[in-house]
Amino acid sequence: MAFKINLFNLLFVGNFGVALRKEADGSFTGMKTSMFNYSGKWLVSFEAYDRLLVELATKWDVNHKRDKLAIKFPPDLPDSALKLEAFVHELVSAHNMHIKHFIDHLIVEGNRIFAGTDTSDTWCLFSDGLIQFWTPLTQAYIVSIGFGDRIWRAEGETNRGNRYKMKVTGNSPEVNVGTDNDGFRDLGVSMAFHVGLSFLYKVGDERRFSLGSIPEIAHTMER
Repeated sequence: MAFKINLFNLLFVGNFGVALRKEADGSFTGMKTSMFNYSGKWLVSFEAYDRLLVELATKWDVNHKRDKLAIKFPPDLPDSALKLEAFVHELVSAHNMHIKHFIDHLIVEGNRIFAGTDTSDTWCLFSDGLIQFWTPLTQAYIVSIGFGDRIWRAEGETNRGNRYKMKVTGNSPEVNVGTDNDGFRDLGVSMAFHVGLSFLYKVGDERRFSLGSIPEIAHTMER
């Protein structure tokens, strides 16, 4: 579930995954993943990321001149395909977060949460209608890492003939309502409360909570 804060022209964007883990005694424990922070970047699909790579690569001028969009390629960049590819990846990733990193994060965290339980190798991913998650290339990647049959979604004849085939129906907010409607509101109030209480502590004091920068927002949120 994504959490956004827009404060003093700082846009923080983070994601917390939540899970319900069944313990050996039959009880259930609510769990959360560590935060996935992609502030200052767009979360993009495999298709979109590859398209950006191609667009930038085709703008490369062998004479090291600026292209029509005035992208500044360093004049000392060697004329090799590998060097060019690495540089283009660096440009694209500076402002875009590949959905692959988000999915990998969820799986690593899910394996950590469910380790040692009866569902350690059968727990499932759930995503709402996030467009980047449901593109063909993203789904192909999920299949390639062994999670193709471990996603909540409609299967079989459900939604046959419409755009929700093999996906969740609509945005499925009812599954996330506890977090979206209550959890994040409580988190925001708690952050403001702690910032106010610790305001008189000196900057640098480990007891101080702050929203003064993206790293400080992330640290305050995680605490």
